[in-house]
Amino acid sequence: MFTDNHGNMISARYIPIAQEIAEATEAEDITQRSWGSAVLAATYRGMCKGCLLTAPGSGIVGCPLLLQLWSWERFPIDCPEITGGSWPANELYDADRIDMPTFGSLWTSRKRRFGHNQLRNCYPAFTEQFDLLLESDVIWEPYRQDNRDAAYPGGISNMCTRDWPYWMTKAKIIFDIFVEEMSQQRVVRQFGLRKLVEPPPPNVLLPPRIHKLTRKGSNKTAAGWLQILAPYVTGWATATTRSWDASEPFDLQEFQEYLRTYMPRTRLRLSQACDPLEMPPATQWDTYPRHSTSGTRHHAAQLTADLQDDAAVYTLAFVRPTSRTV
Repeated sequence: MFTDNHGNMISARYIPIAQEIAEATEAEDITQRSWGSAVLAATYRGMCKGCLLTAPGSGIVGCPLLLQLWSWERFPIDCPEITGGSWPANELYDADRIDMPTFGSLWTSRKRRFGHNQLRNCYPAFTEQFDLLLESDVIWEPYRQDNRDAAYPGGISNMCTRDWPYWMTKAKIIFDIFVEEMSQQRVVRQFGLRKLVEPPPPNVLLPPRIHKLTRKGSNKTAAGWLQILAPYVTGWATATTRSWDASEPFDLQEFQEYLRTYMPRTRLRLSQACDPLEMPPATQWDTYPRHSTSGTRHHAAQLTADLQDDAAVYTLAFVRPTSRTV
């Protein structure tokens, strides 16, 4: 759950926790910890660090599996086909509804089949495919009851929804010494809630100095770190009382207004040259052609030939040969 870039080694800080779990004879012998928020915080920090790495062998740490499953549930990009359909109702059934499938069981326990076309340089291809996405291509609410019933007719583990009062909390998530914002107010549509055109900022901003905390070159003791992180640790005592508004349902018209505001910040829009005041407003359907051209030599050759033809026409039309008098 907490990968790093130390190869086959792991931090000694995990040993006491693992030992406690291994030696426990009753569930009450294990200290209650918010593993879900810790995994999420570690993944957030891993993605943050991954954006700053430049070495060829760099990768995302934290829990890349969580990020992959999250993507497969929502986007058709790089998503494998699963054989076997939905999860059988009588498989992994538990009367206490604990040892039962989770949201990721279909992806991790079934045979997966990927596309036959393999790309050598996949980053540009994935970028292009994301640029092609429309609002209708995304599964916005994979947690909705009908989606859950279709994938898992026998139900899922109660552990998946047991802590739902914490899903919209404003408390900061923590892993080791790393503190992160969850920012659920920016992704409320996946919960079927109202998406504001301008999502509100957190009530208490995370100071940059806290977000930049690192163990490198530091000789602080556990007590020293706890003193710095105490406000965020104790904040979980009231986490369920400080939540983002979850009372208003999703409104499609307001979401489309949000997209009109959001897209100009993320997509370069090419249009016919005209007066800026006469340019029509952007819509969520302004996108690149709906066919993929990545990795095809034929397309590259055709594009080069077309450019050469256009250059030749331009030369003949605007460049006249110099005449000489003999």
